[in-house]
Amino acid sequence: MARARTFAAERGGVAITMIVLMVVVLASGALVVRSLDGLRDTRRDGERAGATAAVEVALAEALARIDLGQATSFTGSDVVSAGTPDEMPILWDAVRNADGSWSVYAEAGVDDARRAAQARVAREIAPPRTLFAVDELRLDRNAGVIEGTVGTNGRLKAIASDLGDQQDLAGPAATCVGCDNPIVLATPVEIDDIVVPAAPIRSCPTDAEFRGTIDGAGGVPIVCLDPSTPVTFIGIVEVVNGPLHVHVGPDVDVVLDGAQINVDLDASQLRLVIDDNGTGATFSAETTLMKGVIEAPGRTLETEGFALRGSLLIGTYRQPGGGLLTMDDDAAIADTGDVSFRLVGWEPVTPR
Repeated sequence: MARARTFAAERGGVAITMIVLMVVVLASGALVVRSLDGLRDTRRDGERAGATAAVEVALAEALARIDLGQATSFTGSDVVSAGTPDEMPILWDAVRNADGSWSVYAEAGVDDARRAAQARVAREIAPPRTLFAVDELRLDRNAGVIEGTVGTNGRLKAIASDLGDQQDLAGPAATCVGCDNPIVLATPVEIDDIVVPAAPIRSCPTDAEFRGTIDGAGGVPIVCLDPSTPVTFIGIVEVVNGPLHVHVGPDVDVVLDGAQINVDLDASQLRLVIDDNGTGATFSAETTLMKGVIEAPGRTLETEGFALRGSLLIGTYRQPGGGLLTMDDDAAIADTGDVSFRLVGWEPVTPR
């Protein structure tokens, strides 16, 4: 009887051991399943996040084609990495609307990780910056005040000087010392080539001097191309029948020293375009007071006293220590800036 009880006890112990092993195996299997499910969920979350980012790439691709002058509706597709281990397909479907705007559908991803967005693209105008220096903008203890936005594709340095409401640093090479509100732009600002206006045009005045009352002729350009005669604004210069558009050719000196130019009208009534200085032509504006738009992306301006209401595009601007630069934007030229297509609204949608 004792031996029978021993065998029974042994059989019971073995049975318990087997049950425990079965529980452990089952638990391990469940753990493995949960782990695999977790890995799949993590991967799926990564794919969804990558698809969301890739949708933005698809929208950007469509926008780039529209901005290059696409005239009719179009579709397209590509493959991007989107930060995921595998390549991810993207596609876009852009429909041109009757009012010139575009409706763009963009999609990215595969299977249940697909993401999509519907966007509207339309032309918008970016107001011109108050002061933009293509290569360099340097202010040293400026006693004046700048209102609006300044910017550069190159170097911006301000020592104890006001730099306006915002500083646009355009492109990877742009740097700034002294900025209090820098805005980093991914690409440099594109500067259009300056070309001589097409006919009709008007001849440069005698001795290339602008003084007294100047007839704008409704914007018909005055073109001054003689490099032997500097273009000079003298005393008080008033504009009638504006706007006044003056185009100065390459290698022609420009002198604004001591002049008061278009001070009674708004900045939209004067546009001064100065071509590059291939042979070292100068540009000076000492103690100058002016309302207008100046475009001189290939010139250098160094001045100790300049007050401008409007916009200045310059190659290099330097103001020595203790000088006075006062600049202010003008609502009258707010619609004369860069015109391009931009996303004016978009929202996530269910993939088609």
